[in-house]
Amino acid sequence: MIKKRFFTIDFLRGISIFLMIVLHIISDTLDIDSLVAKLDQLPLFQVLLLVILPFLGGLAGLFLIISAIGNMISMQRQLARGDNWKQIMLRQVITGSLLLFFAMLSESILGYHGTIGEVFLHLNNLKAGTYDQALWRFLFFETVHTIAWCIIINGIVHALLIRNEKWRKPSTLIIFYSLFAVLALAFTPLMWFISDKLVPGYPYAIDPATGKNVEFGVIGITSFGQFVLRFFLGPLAAMWEPVFPYLAASFAGSIFGIYISQKEEKIKLSFLKKFFFISIAMFVIGIIGVFLNVFLVINNQGMDAGLNLYLHISEHRYWTTENGVPVVGWLFQFLSLNGFSLCLISVMFRIVEFRGKGAIFANHTKFIRRLGFIPFTIYNMQYFYNLFYFIVSLVMTDTYVRLPWSGTILSLIHI
Repeated sequence: MIKKRFFTIDFLRGISIFLMIVLHIISDTLDIDSLVAKLDQLPLFQVLLLVILPFLGGLAGLFLIISAIGNMISMQRQLARGDNWKQIMLRQVITGSLLLFFAMLSESILGYHGTIGEVFLHLNNLKAGTYDQALWRFLFFETVHTIAWCIIINGIVHALLIRNEKWRKPSTLIIFYSLFAVLALAFTPLMWFISDKLVPGYPYAIDPATGKNVEFGVIGITSFGQFVLRFFLGPLAAMWEPVFPYLAASFAGSIFGIYISQKEEKIKLSFLKKFFFISIAMFVIGIIGVFLNVFLVINNQGMDAGLNLYLHISEHRYWTTENGVPVVGWLFQFLSLNGFSLCLISVMFRIVEFRGKGAIFANHTKFIRRLGFIPFTIYNMQYFYNLFYFIVSLVMTDTYVRLPWSGTILSLIHI
């Protein structure tokens, strides 16, 4: 019998959403440039925050992995109750497609970076806003899009692997998913190369016809065929968390989900230990590579370029040679961020689930866990924090002016 509920998953999903809100508010309101300009004068605590916060801001993969674990547990439960592989695949494709549709709708119209979000960024002067996001921004590719595509891909992959009752052989499934994770990483440079050949400079080059990044098309200017092409290039090579390489992180979550979906008596602590040590190795190798690249950029291009690179640690495609990153930066960035996320997951499961403290833990984490029950709604409605940004900045200096730490902390209070 598969365990009915893992409170750790609910908690980690909720903490991911909570961190997202906090870090988005900080990144959108704090006057980071002024802090970096006087870095040598800052207290050690503030310097540490400037190191830690960008890294935490790059942990969107944590939510992806948690989603993959939950999704795999759901598929395994459906199989245990008698659903066949065709039903599983159809359900996954429909679910992923619907999420992808609403993610595109959020980015273009309903979300905090869409048309509604633009209103909340111009409460002082609504006429100053630009409200054309519905014409182009639906092609912006974010974490929610990655999750949607991974639901579809994982559903198809799992459906093909589990035919003829093979879902009852978790060790075989884990081997396949491990191989697929390695292949996703190996094929990443190829996917990016193909994307660049199909649309030169994708995704950062500027399209002279639209004045926007070539990642986007604009309705009324871009042809239908080019829209379709860009729709499929997004998961291959978009700026933020593209499916390649983040499909590997999703597969890692699937591996974890497969294992803990077994009957409780078959779940052993030894697996969790192996998972933990592999994630630690990923993190250590990754973080060494990240700082090696930062130091090389500082040495070759100066301190500002190195700091700028680190501040972009959450933007996956930024860590490429096109942006002056010398040594397979994208791979080190991926390993450091996702190794940390996998390590956190394994530690939390060890502390809570393997000690039989799930019910006690659940009672003390209700607020955080509830955030994880409506993650897309919260993600979509983040424009409300710009209302508080408007009020705080108006009182302290002027509307929407970047704030010192005191103003940013005041903007955080509404959470």
